[in-house]
Formats: sequence, C-alpha cells, structure tokens
Amino acid sequence: DYLLGELEPLYVQRDWRHPSANRYKRYTTVAARCGETYTIFRYADGLLGSHRDWSDLSPVFGEGAVCVARGGKIYAAGPFENAASAVLEVTPELWKREKLVKSKTFPLQGERLGDQVFGFSYPLGYHSWTFEEYDPEDLPEEELTLYGACYAWYHESFDGGGSLRHGEVPCVLTLYDAAGAELARYDLSLDNYEITWW
Repeated sequence: DYLLGELEPLYVQRDWRHPSANRYKRYTTVAARCGETYTIFRYADGLLGSHRDWSDLSPVFGEGAVCVARGGKIYAAGPFENAASAVLEVTPELWKREKLVKSKTFPLQGERLGDQVFGFSYPLGYHSWTFEEYDPEDLPEEELTLYGACYAWYHESFDGGGSLRHGEVPCVLTLYDAAGAELARYDLSLDNYEITWW
C-alpha cells in the first residue's frame, strides 16, 4: 500500500471511538518500520474485516523517527530501544501576517508502548472561552491547553463562521537513558488537525 518493503510491526493498539452519539467504531493503530523508515497508520475494523482508514487522518512516514496524534495520544516511533524515558515538547504557534506573535511549549512525559514506540497523552476537550470573549492572542494563559492552543491559534474566522486550517506544530522529542543523560534529540512536527481530532 505504501510502496515499502515488508513492514515490521512495532506496536498495535485497538480502541473504540464514537464519531457520533449513537454508534461506535473500532480502530487499529499500527506503528511499523521498514529499514530506517518508520510509519504510523490506522485501520477501521468492520464486520467483514479491516480496511485502511481514510475518514480523518492520513498515514505518516519518517526517516529515523516519526510522530502522530490520534485521539488524545501522540505516538512516536523510531530507534528508541536504548531509551529509558522520553519527553516530547510540543509548541503551537500563533502567526499573523507572516509574523510569529505567540507560542507556548507543552512538555509531555512519555510512556513506553513498545521497544521502539513511546506514547504521550494530553487532555482532549472543548475550551471554556469563545472567540467573542477573547482574541486568540489574549486567551487566558491558565486555560490554554495543548488542545486549546491548536484550536484557537490555527482557527480562521470569516463571516458567519470559521474553520481550522492545517498547520505544522513543531515538536522536539528527547530520549534519556536510565541515568537521566540525554541520548538523542529529534526535531519533528504534528498536524494541528491530528491534535484537535477526537
């Protein structure tokens, strides 16, 4: 499917998601590798079998390391077998007229999911503010979550509504050994749609 050779699965996660109030869908998230190329993709599970899920988010690929957000968790895959712990710093940015106005870094502690996979959880949920109350630049700092920053700072308003634009959210993954010494650092990115998608 992805023009790769034989994939070596690194982690498989099955979970339920409710795209509407009256039905649930089962999904399978897979992290795999082919040589130095890592990929994370998802399948939708049905009565007649599984099929590649194109309903919301595309698969991601990366040389050396890759990360993707799915339903409140960021998955990172790479040559992490010697790491004892990992921290992912995600930095949403607010740009106006091609100028960086504001940014905030959210450090997330990793949980080992597999030999070469870490997971980083963050809270999903709607914010308590509205765009009528605040300009995105002046949102209350204490209420600004990763989800809220990616929703507000990548939101485009227009007459009668608004929408989220796709934007790359920079993140830095740092691996540590058992003694706490830094092993490696990776400059990665996430699509803000992934972070705000339920």
